Amino acid sequence: MVGLIAESTVQLKALRGIAAELQRSLALRVDDSRRWELQVAQDAVPMDREGRLLLMEHADEMRQRHDCDLLVYFTDLPHLADRQPLLAEVSRQERVAIVSSPALGQALRRRTHETVLRVVARMLHGEDELRPTTARLSGKDRFQPVEEDLEKEAGQTVIELRGVLGSLRLLVGMVRINRPWRLAPALSGATAGAAAAGAFGIFYASIWAMAEALSWYRLVLISCLAIALMSAWLIGYNGLWERRKSLQGAVLYNTSTVLTVATAVTIMYVLLFVVLLLGATVVISGEYLARQLQSGSAGPVDYLALAWLAASMGIFAGALGSSWDSDHKVREATFGHREQQRRALASEDRPDEEADEEPRRE
Repeated sequence: MVGLIAESTVQLKALRGIAAELQRSLALRVDDSRRWELQVAQDAVPMDREGRLLLMEHADEMRQRHDCDLLVYFTDLPHLADRQPLLAEVSRQERVAIVSSPALGQALRRRTHETVLRVVARMLHGEDELRPTTARLSGKDRFQPVEEDLEKEAGQTVIELRGVLGSLRLLVGMVRINRPWRLAPALSGATAGAAAAGAFGIFYASIWAMAEALSWYRLVLISCLAIALMSAWLIGYNGLWERRKSLQGAVLYNTSTVLTVATAVTIMYVLLFVVLLLGATVVISGEYLARQLQSGSAGPVDYLALAWLAASMGIFAGALGSSWDSDHKVREATFGHREQQRRALASEDRPDEEADEEPRRE
């Protein structure tokens, strides 16, 4: 019996989706002399204050709880060793393996399938050489980082992701787990401020003239500046920046935070742009817009420029409006559950002088 234990609902769904195919692959590519059974479940293991999972210490308990001989645990936390991203850590003696879901990147189902085969083979045979097969899951890894097996100690192995591509794949996976699209609903104050400022823009004649006069590259520059400003404000005001130098991979965490928040703000920007474009098209007639712009006629380009500039104005105002949003809700929407726990444990271990700082608002 192989227990496939997921920390998050997203990974749980991926495991359930490939369970039947994975059972066949274990017989075809790992060991056809065994009768393979899989158990897919969701569970969590304790962490220490450095954010390290204590699975190896609780291996027997976990295997007994899920009634399995081999256990593969998928965590939402990134794993690093000597600044190198780890895809998996395998203990043949304890018959458990930890797989870092962020290191799987975006191709979750395909890479989950292949990784389970590799770690199970290593737990059984001490190596992950799999039998070749003509069957393949859909999709290709065009930019596949080098994956290297390293003996950590007797009976334990880690699979590292080497090179720039490995770090990029881990970053993409961390942003995926953070699910940036959840941030917009948490920013009710920012959304209200952005919508109000944007609506003012599409009904104010001076903004129409300014939008018509601006070149496309200036509009692009204003958009980028608005997104960068709101992202920086959200990160700084809500305390999303990782300050603890003792935590390994602070640069990686901060980079994923920036990408997560910037992606969320970009999504908000696009949605605001679409709403304002529809509003401008419905409310402002072409004849009236042309008369105000003192041009022969007003076309789609004029409406696009108007909505574009108004959306940028809205995002600038939204940064200030986000001050009314709960910082707890922002962090909850920005980070996965396991990452929230890691940060909470880290904050509890801060130096005493930081504890004397003025408490944040509720």
